Amino acid sequence: MKGFLLLSLSLLLVTVGSSSQASSTTSSSGGTSPPTTVQSQSPGSSSQASTTTSSSGGASPPTTVQSQSPGSSSQASTTTSSSGGASPPTTVQSQSPGSSSQASTTTSSSGGASPPTTVQSQSPGSSSQASTTTSSSGGASPPTTVQSQSPGSSSQASTTTSSSGGASPPTTVQSQSPGSSSQVSTTTSSSGGASPPTTVQSQSPGSSSQPGPTQPSGGASSSTVPSGGSTGPSDLCNPNPCKGTASCVKLHSKHFCLCLEGYYYNSSLSSCVKGTTFPGDISMSVSETANLEDENSVGYQELYNSVTDFFETTFNKTDYGQTVIIKVSTAPSRSARSAMRDATKDVSVSVVNIFGADTKETEKSVSSAIETAIKTSGNVKDYVSINLCDHYGCVGNDSSKCQDILQCTCKPGLDRLNPQVPFCVAVTCSQPCNAEEKEQCLKMDNGVMDCVCMPGYQRANGNRKCEECPFGYSGMNCKDQFQLILTIVGTIAGALILILLIAFIVSARSKNKKKDGEEQRLIEDDFHNLRLRQTGFSNLGADNSIFPKVRTGVPSQTPNPYANQRSMPRPDY
Repeated sequence: MKGFLLLSLSLLLVTVGSSSQASSTTSSSGGTSPPTTVQSQSPGSSSQASTTTSSSGGASPPTTVQSQSPGSSSQASTTTSSSGGASPPTTVQSQSPGSSSQASTTTSSSGGASPPTTVQSQSPGSSSQASTTTSSSGGASPPTTVQSQSPGSSSQASTTTSSSGGASPPTTVQSQSPGSSSQVSTTTSSSGGASPPTTVQSQSPGSSSQPGPTQPSGGASSSTVPSGGSTGPSDLCNPNPCKGTASCVKLHSKHFCLCLEGYYYNSSLSSCVKGTTFPGDISMSVSETANLEDENSVGYQELYNSVTDFFETTFNKTDYGQTVIIKVSTAPSRSARSAMRDATKDVSVSVVNIFGADTKETEKSVSSAIETAIKTSGNVKDYVSINLCDHYGCVGNDSSKCQDILQCTCKPGLDRLNPQVPFCVAVTCSQPCNAEEKEQCLKMDNGVMDCVCMPGYQRANGNRKCEECPFGYSGMNCKDQFQLILTIVGTIAGALILILLIAFIVSARSKNKKKDGEEQRLIEDDFHNLRLRQTGFSNLGADNSIFPKVRTGVPSQTPNPYANQRSMPRPDY
């Protein structure tokens, strides 16, 4: 009867649009469950309506369900608690479009001591936080939260999932839609054990914040993989950061922009600008010469930084544009012993210094400035200026000084592969080469093609015919002496082994001879001292004879064999 009256009163309040609150509490028999309340609100109303229902048995906390109609500004939630156990309350909150309050849904299973589980969501256009939390029954696992955010929102979005049982720390997964500015992270933790959380953070395009690190709480291991706006792309030249006709050259961890021949890249204008070139060679000291041919290696990048820093410091007050490295070659060492003794190695670097098109610098002034800077430099040792005509392979002209490189005349044996290519290169050898005569056409260091003999042959005594190398020599022009050195070393080693063998044999024979002489002397001494006392013979023969002398005379006293009883053995019977 009381419930019917409460229901009638609630309907009456809805009909008249009253702003007062109505509630109904129903408690079932048995157990100590708290009451359960259900609240509701009509459209246009500003008060909260709730309904609470408590099931019989157990000690479950109250369960509440709240809802809100469109246009209202109050909070709406729904809480349901199952009977039995000691599970914390479970809440479900939702919000209609246009609402500004928080919406969440919490569900807790019966039994165990699991913390509350919450699910929150938010409609487009809202500014509050949205999250979803799910916790399984039983165990002592920490809460697990899942948060998401619609496009255009500015709050944090995360998803956390924790399995039941054990004492694992919370696991969180956070994601963010394009256009948001908050942090995005994903954390996954397995159930049971005491392992610290493992976090994976990612950021959508357009975000401006950096993912924060995750500090492991307890445990023995942690793994963090950050990614997003704080780290650059894997390919430094994709997309191309250079503007205009410039090309991107990628080094180990940086890049630079390279223009066509005769142009330098102006970073302030983000374009290629025509300039005046001054080629030359510098000698530098480096700690390591390995992988200097590879532009992506660490050694080449360190060399590039040293070269560019040196010239930027040297020409800091001029219209200096850029320095381009043409070629890197290892300088020949004075000797193998000096190379082992020196901590640094010398390399030769061919460079081109580019200035403005209307520069007042000349080849002489550039060389003078570089030589002055070398005196205070620690790693640059020498600089040699290269004539501009020789650099492009053109015939020298004092009037133009080869500034118009496309109009200069190529040297004999050189030609342009394309009229728009400034360099004159050797296309064929100046004279015909015949493979049957052991000849081949090779490009020399100066760029000229020359007909030379094949490896293992040389032109001897001014003869144009290629002849075989003498014994012990090989390689180009018979300059490789490996076979000769191997022969000499092998001969010396063989002689030493033979000498050692002979010395061992002589030493062994001398020891044997010494041993035989001593044995012979001992035998002779024993033979001279031998006496036959029982028969009266003696080894003292006449004339050094080895035969004993016989005594023919009668002895004055006949020896009595029984006189000395001790000397004769006696029988035992």
